[in-house]
Amino acid sequence: MTKILCTYPKLLTLLLCTVAAYALARMGMFHAIAEDVGSFGLLGMFIGGLFFSFGFTTPFAIGYFAAEAHAVPVFLGSICGALGAATMDMGIYSLARFSLKPELDRLSHTRLLMRLWRLLHRVPFPANIRMYLSWSFGGLLIASPLPDEFGMILLSRIRDIEPKYLVPFCVLLNMLGIAAILSLAQMG
Repeated sequence: MTKILCTYPKLLTLLLCTVAAYALARMGMFHAIAEDVGSFGLLGMFIGGLFFSFGFTTPFAIGYFAAEAHAVPVFLGSICGALGAATMDMGIYSLARFSLKPELDRLSHTRLLMRLWRLLHRVPFPANIRMYLSWSFGGLLIASPLPDEFGMILLSRIRDIEPKYLVPFCVLLNMLGIAAILSLAQMG
């Protein structure tokens, strides 16, 4: 167990943040903050989007989105949140090579990921198919509540990626993920 803690400290911290955010949500802390401070509306969604992209703060952003879901329209709230998330994603993209790369390189030597790597680099998968799979998997990670760092690191390995394509891609995917969170929170 100690070896795992030393080998993947950032992933352990992410797990602990998720547990803490869940506990705070169960205690009603996000709703209490929203009531005490008042609704920040669309500006709050933008700020929540900034926190939605960074892995350690994603669980807290989800809690905030759920608490504010009844105060903002889903479409406008998801757009504002997505703009904040895409802003942070571009920062993550710029720093991707320095942040989680060493830890992900160690993780890439695990048995499961090595098998996946071999599967994707077999002869039947030409380079353009691998690129589309990277875009697809990276996009899935960005749209999901999982840390965007993983998706951005995956996309940063595509050599000819241009920001004029990456920014709208991030906005759209984050918008879908945040809209799903807001919609689910409004139903519940």
